[in-house]
Amino acid sequence: MNTVNTMNTVKAVSLRVHIAHVGYEVQRVVKPLVDLRADRVYLITGDASDTAKSYWNQVLSILGKEYTLIEVEKRFSSPWSFPDLLSLYREIVKHEQSSGNQVYVNISTGTKVAAMVGLLSAMLWGTMPYYAQIAYGKQATGGQIVTEVVTGIITDIPVFRIGGPTEVELNVLSLLARSGSPLPKQAVIRNLQRDGFIPEPERTKEPAAYGQLNAILGPLVERGFIRVEGERKNARISVTGSGRDAVILFASRPD
Repeated sequence: MNTVNTMNTVKAVSLRVHIAHVGYEVQRVVKPLVDLRADRVYLITGDASDTAKSYWNQVLSILGKEYTLIEVEKRFSSPWSFPDLLSLYREIVKHEQSSGNQVYVNISTGTKVAAMVGLLSAMLWGTMPYYAQIAYGKQATGGQIVTEVVTGIITDIPVFRIGGPTEVELNVLSLLARSGSPLPKQAVIRNLQRDGFIPEPERTKEPAAYGQLNAILGPLVERGFIRVEGERKNARISVTGSGRDAVILFASRPD
């Protein structure tokens, strides 16, 4: 008699992961984690001199004593640096989404910059933003007098997904951002040929290569991402501030 051994395949559970930038409030961070049944939270604050550190410590204390099932990850970043916060959020989202987890972002805590980055994370990478409504003033709760009461959590925030530069456009922007100085058209063409966006020299004539490059550069100029100075082949290309922001927003984005 043949015996067939079977193995049960256990499907990985998708975790509810939150990102919260801690500002000058405690319950606005803690209550959504509890009500939305968070499995893990990334708590973000600035350096040791951050004036919101006492609130950060209170949040850590409450989670450590009362809600031990919520895994806490600590992250540090300048609360006013848009590029730094965006890079940190992107790193977290990319890591968690690659494991199949749903990422929630609290856009009601921390600085205005953190709120902007939180909304952008939803537009760019499909995170779920939420806003904790709050009432101030002394109110009796559980026999204690508190000054911060979360009255509701808005999760159905309308968010429109936004697209960025095409792959070849991002290639050009990244090259220019790395160079730090204007580049001649020929250097950009060589980079595009090396990366397979324009046929190698032996497969295409030089005028055709310049024509393909100009077709790529046109939309970038129109959108204000690059500047082209000079005439024809002698022109030099540089990235603008908006172009650098586009690289920060869209390079290495989570799929």
